[in-house]
Amino acid sequence: MLQYGKGKEHCLRSKGGRGLIGVQENPEKIKVNDSYNAGIIEAPSTVNVGGIAGTNFKNITNCYYLASGKSFADAAYSKAMKLEDFESGRAAYLMDGGTGVHSNVWGQGIEHPVFADETHPSVYEISLSVTGAGIVSGAGLKDGVNYKSFKGEQTIEVKPSENHIISLFEVVDTAGKVLYSGSGKESLHYQLPSGKSMNIRVAFSEKANKKFTVTFDFRGGKIDNQEMLKKTEISFGTKALDLKPPKNPIKEIEGKQYAFVGWYMDTELNTAFNFETLITENTTIYAKYKEKTTIRFNLNGPKAGDGASTTPPEQKLIIGDKVTKPENPTWGPAKDQKDIEQSHVFLGWSTDPVRWMEWNFNEPLKEEEEGKTITLYAHWKTTYNIEDEKLKDITDVGLFEKLAENVRNGESYLGKKLNLGENITLDGWTRSIGSQSCPFEGRFDGNGHTITVKDGNMPLFGYIGQNGSLNNVTVSGNMRAKDTDTFGGLVNTNNGVIKSCHAKNLIIDGDNAKAVGGIAGQTIGYLKDCTVDGSSRISGQNAVGGVVGIISIGGVPVSNCKNAGEVISENGIAGGIIGFNKEGWDNQEGTQIQNSINSGKIQGAQQAGGIMGIITVPLTLDNCENTGSISSEHGDSGGIVGFYRGKNLTPGQRSILSCENSGEVTGYNNVGGITGGIHEGHILIDHCKNNGKIVGNSSASVVGGMLGIAEDKRLVTISECINMGEVVSTGSYAAGILGRKVDIGGKISKCSNTGAVTCNGTACGIAGVGLEKIENSYSVGKLTGSTAYGICSSYGRADTPTTIENCYWYNKDSKVDGLCNDVTGVTLKNSYYYSPEIVGSRTFGLLGALMGTEEALSEKGVSLSGDNPEPVAQSKKAFTGGKIAYLLDGGNQIPHKNVWTQGDEYPVFGKGNDSVYKVTISSKPGGVAAIKGETNTAYVAQGKQVEVSVTPDSATETAKYELDSLTLEGKGTLSGSSLTLADGNAMLTANFKLAEVKPEPKPEPKPDNKSGKGGHGKGSGNGNGNGTGDGNDDFGTAGEGGGTGDGIGTGSDSGNHEGAHGNGDKTTVTNPTSIAGGEGKMADTLLGAEQGEKNQVEVEETIKASGGSTEGGHFGDGATNEKASLTIFQIVKKTAQENPWITTFIVVMIITILVGGAVSRYKKYRKEN
Repeated sequence: MLQYGKGKEHCLRSKGGRGLIGVQENPEKIKVNDSYNAGIIEAPSTVNVGGIAGTNFKNITNCYYLASGKSFADAAYSKAMKLEDFESGRAAYLMDGGTGVHSNVWGQGIEHPVFADETHPSVYEISLSVTGAGIVSGAGLKDGVNYKSFKGEQTIEVKPSENHIISLFEVVDTAGKVLYSGSGKESLHYQLPSGKSMNIRVAFSEKANKKFTVTFDFRGGKIDNQEMLKKTEISFGTKALDLKPPKNPIKEIEGKQYAFVGWYMDTELNTAFNFETLITENTTIYAKYKEKTTIRFNLNGPKAGDGASTTPPEQKLIIGDKVTKPENPTWGPAKDQKDIEQSHVFLGWSTDPVRWMEWNFNEPLKEEEEGKTITLYAHWKTTYNIEDEKLKDITDVGLFEKLAENVRNGESYLGKKLNLGENITLDGWTRSIGSQSCPFEGRFDGNGHTITVKDGNMPLFGYIGQNGSLNNVTVSGNMRAKDTDTFGGLVNTNNGVIKSCHAKNLIIDGDNAKAVGGIAGQTIGYLKDCTVDGSSRISGQNAVGGVVGIISIGGVPVSNCKNAGEVISENGIAGGIIGFNKEGWDNQEGTQIQNSINSGKIQGAQQAGGIMGIITVPLTLDNCENTGSISSEHGDSGGIVGFYRGKNLTPGQRSILSCENSGEVTGYNNVGGITGGIHEGHILIDHCKNNGKIVGNSSASVVGGMLGIAEDKRLVTISECINMGEVVSTGSYAAGILGRKVDIGGKISKCSNTGAVTCNGTACGIAGVGLEKIENSYSVGKLTGSTAYGICSSYGRADTPTTIENCYWYNKDSKVDGLCNDVTGVTLKNSYYYSPEIVGSRTFGLLGALMGTEEALSEKGVSLSGDNPEPVAQSKKAFTGGKIAYLLDGGNQIPHKNVWTQGDEYPVFGKGNDSVYKVTISSKPGGVAAIKGETNTAYVAQGKQVEVSVTPDSATETAKYELDSLTLEGKGTLSGSSLTLADGNAMLTANFKLAEVKPEPKPEPKPDNKSGKGGHGKGSGNGNGNGTGDGNDDFGTAGEGGGTGDGIGTGSDSGNHEGAHGNGDKTTVTNPTSIAGGEGKMADTLLGAEQGEKNQVEVEETIKASGGSTEGGHFGDGATNEKASLTIFQIVKKTAQENPWITTFIVVMIITILVGGAVSRYKKYRKEN
């Protein structure tokens, strides 16, 4: 019961809300009785607004709201009232019982109904009708309808005016019983009883010395077979009782008999005439009749020659009469056409020939039974003596009817085996074998045969007892439920075992049955190895399952079952295997649904699931699969379970283990690849996988690849799950694993998402809202939304921090705004995301706009625990090359956790012995060693063989570098160029050596006085003497140059200097030996360069002294150690590659010098001009 105040100070203001009740789950199950709302409802639209309750609340009775001229959503179920109805007591009267028995819940306050108590007793209706001149006083009554609550008895006084008399003072209760009547010249008094509604009639008449006529109108009736009117003349003030009314007339029209029921004062026959009335005017009194009711009897079974007694005669009665009970009939024993003996015992009379609806001979006929013909049917307990031999090979449909009758009469067939001998057809089957009070306890074996039901409204079996069983039978046909709570293709309710039973081409319309299933409506027992094929269609209004409508037992009630048929619940819950579990079921730990598959199309108005529509009890689904499409019109959908509800369930009591969905799942509210959501209680989702597309199609949708929503603080654990399907939401949240967690609690561990996530609101790789912990998880699916976060949104609060550890997001084709959006109270450990814009060393980025130092993040509440030298934002190479896999699994902390390894494109979960470790590569002078193209650091999975490539430096004509040795320090093996790591980091060292190459003899040069460009040459050596040099012109023409001089120096590089125009003179360079250069240390390189430059000057001076040109062939610039020589260009290039910070520094300095110089020149220019 609900109470609400009145007036502006108590008014209910709503913008889309409800009058008394707001949004509730399963509004169709909520009842609202005897309640009111006298407040003002203000809303921009009343489409979903109710005076009492909103949309879809239909169980509203005897409730009232303040009329405002608006049409509310619950107008068909609640009633509008004016303000004066709440103030007068009428609302309190109606809510408390009205004309019926009062509940004493409501009383009347000063302005509106209040709960009844001693001060405010229950309200009753007192109608007062006064005609003529006189006064009626007491009890606060006014002429008309009064609503009064009397604390005790109240006295009223009736007093005529002068020269008047009281012609009638009458008090009648609502049942028509006269409580008081009187008349006379003086005043009259009556003490009104409390706790009754009543009608009070007072008539005053002026005194007169006259005579009046009293007429009795028989209204078609007869007295002594004479139709007549009786008129009598009587003096003023004479009591009508003195007239001695005639005896009761009799009326019969066209064979219908009517019984006289009394005299009435009006032609409408509404007000009975009171013969205490004083006659003060001409008066007509009218006869009233009621049609007689006919009672007939039917022996319901016995035929002529069956030894039955005669049928009792019919009875003609009027309303208020009782039917006279006849003597019990008899029916002797007999044999039917199949020579089966039968005996009968009379049970009683029923108003239905089949159902037992016993007639009560102690109750009088009711008003609604007036003029009707009522047939009472004899019910018999019939027993058929069926021999066991006949049960072993059933081929006769009639035998099923006899079995049904025997079981109905108490024969359970316990311990007996019944065998179907051939396919049979039940045409118009209307009864079932067994009921809850008389269950079937036998063992029925179909032997692979089919039972076809045509236009039946009952399955073959009604109730299988604890010891009963059905095995190896197929059902087909079309059926429509009638007058039953549970309905199944083979059995309404199973309390035994059903095994290897099937439905093929079966069409079921469950109508209003609470539970409908293709095999069983309800199971309190067990179903194994049952199937429903793709040509079947199972539908109903409430809980509908492809195999079972509802389960009500612990243990393993359903296992190894399959459904391929279409399942539809037009107003409720639909599940591919099971619709629902019984409400109020006692907690039974260990209950499991195992190894079941749905491939059919599942549609539910409220909830829909591939295996179950809703679960509210401690139940585990293990190794189940859905491949069919799932959709809910107004509610929640899940690939395995539509939705979870249920309080006070501890961790481990509800689990979904090793289940997989590949069907498309669509829903209006909460949608998930495994389950749409959980309202209350704990849940574990482990080793599950989704491949199907998951779609939320409304603005209210919350969608997750595994779980749509978790609505409270209870523990939610999702571990080792994979989502590969696309996740789409037109609502506010969508994520690869968990769409949204309403409050902090639970953990996601070792989960991955590879599916694309698209959302009108926030798209997240793992969770729409954070949990207590997300660890060892990753997302590589493309994220599209108004905002997108690689791991989750809204991590947590400072008082309940969220930990994100060893997680990453990577997708080369899209970008995210960071790992999360809310950094308050976050503990971020060793987690990364891909960004084309790489953050420098010791900087971290959680948001697109939040890219700062560790200290800056710490001020915002972000904790970065442990040694974490790597930035959160990383390059593509870090994900594809193994670096992130190495960091996630432990990095430099050896041994690793053996959780991660490297996949083809990004880190993946390993097998426990394939963690990624680091190989540091050291190449000594003379060449370069590489692993997978990396020359400094490579990341290699444990146990995986990789090739080491070696590239020696360039050779000269007289010398070359070649590999001297490869050495591996650390855990691993090196066989030739093949490297295999063990469980640890390693260092690979490549050593090179210099080998002499004998130069091939050169042809004698031909003199040419043409000018040309100097040749490219490398040389080193010490000595004095004359030399000649010739060069090759770049355009193919040889040139000669000459000179003499001494040159001393060491070095190696390539010269590229133009030769001078030859003039016939030859310059000789001593010992122009060329050797392939090697790698030298920085100091050696610089010294060599200086020495080479010095030697070059000396040579030039010698050439000039001999009259030659200094633009002939030059010695190479630069020098190295004893083993090799390099040019300045190679030195700078090598230095830049190995020391990028030096390069950056030099570039910055050069730019600074150039800018400074430019500014200086500009100032000088301005000064001069």
